[in-house]
Parts: sequence; structure tokens; C-alpha cells
Amino acid sequence: MTNPIVGTNNALVTDLQGQTQPSGYITVYEIELPDSNIGGTGEDKLYFHDGLNGISKLKWYSLINETDFGSTNRIHYNEREYEALPIESEGWEIRGSGTGSLPRPTIRLGNINQFFNAYLADWDDLVGAKVIRRRTLEKYLHTATKTNLNDPNCPPIEFNRDIFYIERKSSETVGVVEFELVSAFDVEGIQLPRRSILAARCPWKYKDTTQGGCDWSEDSRLVEGVGDPLYFDKDDNAITKAANLNSAGSTEYTFWGRQDEVTNREATLYKTNVSYAVGNYVEYQRPIGSLYPITDMTESEGNKDITITVPAATAAEFAVGDYLVIKGATAESWNHKNVPLYLESKGGSGASSTLVVQSTGTFVTGTLSVKGYIQGCRNTLYKCKVAHTILSTDSIDDLIKPTNISYWDFGDICGKRLSSCSKRFAHVANSGSVDVVHIKTLTGAAGTGVLQQGSGYTSVPTVGFTGGGGSGASATAVLSSQKVVSFTNIVGGSGYTSNPTVTISGGGGSGAVAEALIKRQQTDNVALPFGGFPGASFG
Repeated sequence: MTNPIVGTNNALVTDLQGQTQPSGYITVYEIELPDSNIGGTGEDKLYFHDGLNGISKLKWYSLINETDFGSTNRIHYNEREYEALPIESEGWEIRGSGTGSLPRPTIRLGNINQFFNAYLADWDDLVGAKVIRRRTLEKYLHTATKTNLNDPNCPPIEFNRDIFYIERKSSETVGVVEFELVSAFDVEGIQLPRRSILAARCPWKYKDTTQGGCDWSEDSRLVEGVGDPLYFDKDDNAITKAANLNSAGSTEYTFWGRQDEVTNREATLYKTNVSYAVGNYVEYQRPIGSLYPITDMTESEGNKDITITVPAATAAEFAVGDYLVIKGATAESWNHKNVPLYLESKGGSGASSTLVVQSTGTFVTGTLSVKGYIQGCRNTLYKCKVAHTILSTDSIDDLIKPTNISYWDFGDICGKRLSSCSKRFAHVANSGSVDVVHIKTLTGAAGTGVLQQGSGYTSVPTVGFTGGGGSGASATAVLSSQKVVSFTNIVGGSGYTSNPTVTISGGGGSGAVAEALIKRQQTDNVALPFGGFPGASFG
């Protein structure tokens, strides 16, 4: 879609009518993803130029809000800095071929050192993002020492803008990432029926109800809301957690850098000298989502932990056992933007709360002056495509981690077939297994289903299961410091159609609370959502 030429006194038209051009030709690109903070807190755009004028960075004026296009009010524009980036694009022209088809431009962006990797990983390959191509003459860029309030080149003077949307990432290499674009007419205001199924392939975007339509949850679990995630490869094979985490099978996953072990997290944040072969699967806590301002940070407990102070509302977004990263802090040594940190405890009351995360205590070398932000992580499955070893000599920025596209691909991929829907959506209560969730203590957790350890147990209490429609479930409590800390010898029983009630009695103590949850199993004979893609029933 093309917007008309804007600017005062038809300046560009006058320039173009001259026999010589008085200034160099400038092309810049803006990539907008609403409500994303993709360019930093409060900034939903990325700004680039093709570098053909030999300048590494240039300044120009851009709309604060795209809905104000065409405005001549200076307050609707801000000065922006455009980074030089190798960019090639083609297919913007509207041709009068009589076919009625709209342009579908292709844009190729430099990806040296995996520059675009974080954007692709955190914002789903940028699908749906708006790409704005803007052109002007160099003489109409930002004037030095001027601002949007007094610069004669603001509002910006430019040629007609081209606005398209990223439909798909067509290719990605270590040097280039390429996108195919479509016009606004292809993505806005479309009414059903529109979904077409060709060769039994689903056209919807995987795990996306906002832009796609597939309502398979990103955190679907073997037990509703808790337990191990459900992962599948492109051939609809389930990828499950390895029984032996030190030696995973071909359709099993382990944890990247064995971050599941406390000793690894406290020693080096992750385990080094771990080797991965082509085809190995790992689960990695990928940073994604909103950035939350940090009020303060301190080292504590013999420099083995970092205590992060945040508003109570922010702390409520995180739970013990989650992973988070630290970004935007000064000195740089406070940041943990590449290796997620394990949240081991929460505390505080009133307006402020504290989050205590595990660290090695060996990285902080400067005084904290800029507090920065924390960002949550999502468990994500990755598949190794180049054999490598995590080395102790890897730098924090060059670390071979799953978001490094040279070594890893996403492992949880929809096959886009009817069977893919069935495998993912058709999970029902398993009639032959009960999973008793590990007990942990969380202050003020009454009524939330979080389990309590109790106190005063001098001998092992009796664990019983009642209700749920089945029988035969049993477990043995494990004590530590006169508290119930876990279960062993778990027997699932059979016939359970709902979660049984767990009772913990005897042993001289009180207060321990546990919950039994029925695992789900996949079945083809289930009515699934929408009656077609996604979730077409095989029953």
C-alpha cells in the first residue's frame, strides 16, 4: 500500500523537476510491531537505512503514532536514529498487467553475527509486523542542533511511503534473513470464509490466537497447568523428558546446560563441557514478553544470589521456579540477558517485593547506577543442527545457546496436517496414572493449590488417596527437618476420572498438604475445536 507524498510547498516535486539533483537519495525502513517494546521500553519500532550514502547512522523524523499519518503538527513526530544495515528489496512496483494482483515485495536484511536472531526468536519471526519504506533526499534529514519543534525539515519531507506487512520469513542464514511482504488489503478486514486447505495442509499460524487462529497453548502440559510440557516434532512424534537426563533418547529432551541442577546454576549458571550431537533436543528458558523496571539490586548470601527489588505487582507476575533475565543495567556486569536465572524465592510486603535469583557471584564488578529491567522466560524446545560443546571459554555474548541459529532450530514444530491437530488437541484424562506434585512452601498461598510442607513430623506419615473414581494409588512421604518435602514410590493406580484427594496423617506433625493430578493421554477419538483445522477429529 502506498501513502501519498507529504511535505511543505511541494519541495520534492520541485527538486525532481530540476535537471540535476541537488542532494543524495535516501531510503530508510521502519519495522513496527504494536505493543511489543521491540525497540526498547515504550518503543514499538526498529529503524534502519541501507547505508548507501556511506553514513553509519542518520537522523530523521518519524511518526510517534502511525495513526497520525499526514499530520503537519510537529508534536506528532520524534527524532529517530536509523542504523545502517545491508538491505536489499524488490517487488514494490504496482504493475498494470491487468491481473489485479497486488505487489508482494521481498526484503533481505543483513544478519551477520545473528543480528536479527533475538527479534525472530522473541517475536515469532516478526510475522504480522508492519514494514514501512520511506524515501527522501539527504538535504531533508534532521538538521543538526535542531529539534522537531524548530527544524524546517519537520514535519518530514518525503516521497510516498510504501507500507506492507510481513507474511512469512522465506529464508534465514547466518548472513541474511529474507521476508515476503503483503499489502494491508491481504491482512486487514478479511471476513470468513477465507481459510483454504490445500493438500490437507493447515494454513494457520502455530500457537497463535491473535494473528493466526490456532489455539494450541504455548505451555500445554501433561497435567493441566503443571508438569512437563507437551512437545511434538514436525512428524507428530511426541518429544518427552528423558528418563535419564544425562543420556536422552532420540525422541527425548534434556535441559540445556543442565540448568535443572542447583549445583550447576550456583557454580557457573550452567554446566560446561556438555556436548550435543545433531538431532539432540533440549529445553531452554527463552526470554520473551514484557520488560519490568527494577527498583534495586544487591548481591547477597555470600555472593551466591542476587536480590532484585520490584513493585509488588511486578513480583506477582513471577513464581518460584520461574527463570528470568536482567537487561539494561549499568554497569554491564549486572546484566544477565543471555543466561536465564532461576528464581528461588520471593519475599516482601506492601508496595515492594523481592525476587532472589541464583547466580555465581563472580560477575558483578561495577557499582549499580542504572537499575535496568527483568524479563520472564518461556520453556522452549530446541533441536541441535550442528554438533558442538558448551565450553568454559565461551564468552557471555558468544555463548553457544539454543537461540544461536547457527547451532539450534526450534524443536516443537507443527506438521500442518490433520494428524498434527489430533496429536496436540486430543489429550484427555489418563485412566491409568496419577501424578502427585512435588511439595513446596509458598507464604500466603492458601487456596491457590500450592502445596505445604507442614512441620513437626518425627516419623514418616501415612499418605492416602480418596475419591476420583479409581483405586490403587499410593505414595511414601519423604521427610527433611521434620517437614514433608517430596514423595517417592508413587503408584498411579487405575480408573481415575478426576483428581483424587490426598490425605497426610500421623507421624507426629501437621500442616502438610498435597495434591494429586491425573496425567493426560493422547487419543484420536475426541471431538476437537472448530470441527476442522485446527483440531479436526479422527473419531
